[in-house]
Amino acid sequence: MIDRDKLAKVLARLGSGHDPEVVAAARLACGMLNKAGIGWDSICAAADPAAEEAVHALLVEVEILGEQKKELEGELARLKAKGPAAQLKTREEWLVLCRQHWQTLTPFEVNFLQTVARWRGPLTAKQEPIWQRITDKVGRL
Repeated sequence: MIDRDKLAKVLARLGSGHDPEVVAAARLACGMLNKAGIGWDSICAAADPAAEEAVHALLVEVEILGEQKKELEGELARLKAKGPAAQLKTREEWLVLCRQHWQTLTPFEVNFLQTVARWRGPLTAKQEPIWQRITDKVGRL
């Protein structure tokens, strides 16, 4: 036997604007039904037609949200794999990223970046490998 009051409270969470809560509620509701050994058809058969239609619409929405969640997780994984450094092109853009991660840099690296920030010409042959080492380090963060 299923606790219908508890199921009703769980199903009410399907209307949340917070997608992870909706998915969690749907999973919890399905788990409650599985544990009780009944299917959605049993629950819907006892409901009025409007409630049955609402349950169906919510289940469709949960399925769509689940698919969207998977797509967004995939996109997030791709973006994380690229990292913010993949989109940086100019020295100024790199300096902004380095400033955001200054606490991971050594005092020498911070001083070097301050010098490079004031440097208007191309980097020298001596500066280039230091710049590359720092940007590689920050780009991995």
